[in-house]
Amino acid sequence: MKNVLVYCRQGFEKDCAAELSEVASNKGFYGYAKVVPDSGYVVFHLDQADAGESLIQQLQFNRLIFARQIIAVNDVIELEQGGRVELLLEAARELPLAEEIWIETADTNEAKALSGLIKKLDKPLKEGWKKSGVLRNKAVGVRHHVFLLSGEEAYLGVSYVACRSEFPLGIRRLRFPAAGYESFDS
Repeated sequence: MKNVLVYCRQGFEKDCAAELSEVASNKGFYGYAKVVPDSGYVVFHLDQADAGESLIQQLQFNRLIFARQIIAVNDVIELEQGGRVELLLEAARELPLAEEIWIETADTNEAKALSGLIKKLDKPLKEGWKKSGVLRNKAVGVRHHVFLLSGEEAYLGVSYVACRSEFPLGIRRLRFPAAGYESFDS
């Protein structure tokens, strides 16, 4: 995969792109970032066919300030209604084998409208991945990501355990006890 897709907080796309450009150039990777304001993600375009994978394997996720999730991707996949699963599965055959697949969108109000489509695609995608042999238990540390931009466009990519978040959308959620919490003011 030749590009890197980074999830970030909405409104911080320019900061994320600048940080990624600096880190990439320090590692000897050169490219340009495509920034869409308030989109919640950045795509860093590199010129070599496998540069995206090579770059993310050299990054230390916890050292990046603005990145919530980092995946190596190719170009956008155009999806057809009624044939989304087949198109994504066809593209997945070019990826390294993985132990799991996640289907996500950006953390924006506009992208949250895709949650119904994600629920609809979840089971068929996972079953298709398993039946085709793209998912394997032996592919430890490799995860496939489907990043939906809309019902007609998606990125398909891969992440590695050394440089990714283990939280959906890369966001750690705090949970409080169901009974509430006690005040510390006593």
